[in-house]
Amino acid sequence: MIETTEPVRARASRGGVPTAGKSRTGLLVTGGLLVLGGVWWASRGGAAPKSPPGGARGSGSPAVPVVAVPAERRDLPVYLDGLGTITAFNTVTVKTRVDGQIVQVAFREGQEVKKGDLLLVVDPRPFEVLLAQAQASLARDQAQLADARLNLERDKDLAAQGILPQQQMDSQRALVQQLEAATQVDQAQIENARLQLAYCRITAPVGGR
Repeated sequence: MIETTEPVRARASRGGVPTAGKSRTGLLVTGGLLVLGGVWWASRGGAAPKSPPGGARGSGSPAVPVVAVPAERRDLPVYLDGLGTITAFNTVTVKTRVDGQIVQVAFREGQEVKKGDLLLVVDPRPFEVLLAQAQASLARDQAQLADARLNLERDKDLAAQGILPQQQMDSQRALVQQLEAATQVDQAQIENARLQLAYCRITAPVGGR
C-alpha cells in the first residue's frame, strides 16, 4: 500500500487544481486583450468603409469632363422671336416716264439700294432715232438760215441802189426770221429727245430695299 499511494500524491501535488493567484492573473490578461480590441475597433470606425457610388468599379454616372477657358468681356447678342408687321418710313412707287420695253433689270428683289442706283433700263433705241432726226433738222435749218442771211445782205445793197424793190427785201428778211425760229424748234426737239433718253434709265429716288 505504501508503494502505490506515494506516486499518486506526488502527481496530485504537481498537476492538481490551480491556485487563486493564477486565476486572477488570467482574468486581467483577458480583460486587457478585450480593451485593446475595443480600441482598435473604434479606431476603424466600427465597420468596413463603403465604396463611393460611381467609382472605378461602381455603377454610378460617368464623370463629366470640364474644360477651363479664360474669361472674356463682351456684349451678348439678344434675339427675340415673334410675329409682327414691318412698316417702312418712306414708301416710293417707281414708274417709268416713257413707254417702251424693259431691256435690263439692275437689282434683285429685297436688295439694298442707294439713292441714284440704277434699277431699270427701257429700250432707248426709239428715242435715239428721234434725237438723230432732231439733230439732222437742226443742221438743215442752220444751213438754210445761213444762206437766207447772205441773200438778205445782198438784197439790202440792191434795195439801197434802187435796183431791188423794198417788198422783195422784206420777204427775204421774213424768211431769215422763219429759219431762225425753225432752228430754235430743232434745238427744243433735241433737248426733248435727250430727256427721253435720260428717262430710259430709271434710278432709285431714295435709299432702301
